[in-house]
Amino acid sequence: MWSLAFGVVSVIIVAWAVLYASLHTPSVYTIDVAERLYKAKWELEDVVQTPDTVVFNFTLFKNRVNVVWAEWVNFTLPNGSSLTLAAPRGARLSSLVKNVLYQVEAYVEKCIPGAFPSGEPATIYVVKFRHSIDPLAWVETYAVLYNNETIRRYFLFTKGDHLLKVERFMVYNTTSKTTTIYIIAPRDALGVYLVDYPLWIPLSCYEGVKHSSHS
Repeated sequence: MWSLAFGVVSVIIVAWAVLYASLHTPSVYTIDVAERLYKAKWELEDVVQTPDTVVFNFTLFKNRVNVVWAEWVNFTLPNGSSLTLAAPRGARLSSLVKNVLYQVEAYVEKCIPGAFPSGEPATIYVVKFRHSIDPLAWVETYAVLYNNETIRRYFLFTKGDHLLKVERFMVYNTTSKTTTIYIIAPRDALGVYLVDYPLWIPLSCYEGVKHSSHS
């Protein structure tokens, strides 16, 4: 009797151990999907860094894919000289890796003057955000501060500038299926990066002097 009971208990323990291990061991399928998603995001890094994908019309931006919406601004260097540079306002991106489709749209809807609790002047970026995987995707935000050593050829800023991690909070609208991200950055920041790792999306509230003569 005791040997029979012991055998039953042993079987139960072994079965529980197998079940626990199966539930707590990542499946090959899960890992494969994660790798495909990472690759899909990585492939879009070139899109947000090349002038070839930039449009300067919001309507064109909303009707195309794998584009960056920007506006020309006049940027004055510390030595007094000025450059005409593209300030990125948004990006619409899509990448398919096997059966994993990654799509994201983010653009600056408006910029609101504000202040940090310390009293330091700030700008609140109101960013419209759509994400094909998770409407409240975990993203990080970095303010971009001027770095005199950064070479500026086309875009207002790059990851070569000084980066400062800043706060953000997200609000999801169930009716429009749109997320609004509020990002608070120093007033003198050239812009911010919205990071859905490894993808860095540049966004800017910088005004300067717009040049409508460019197309």
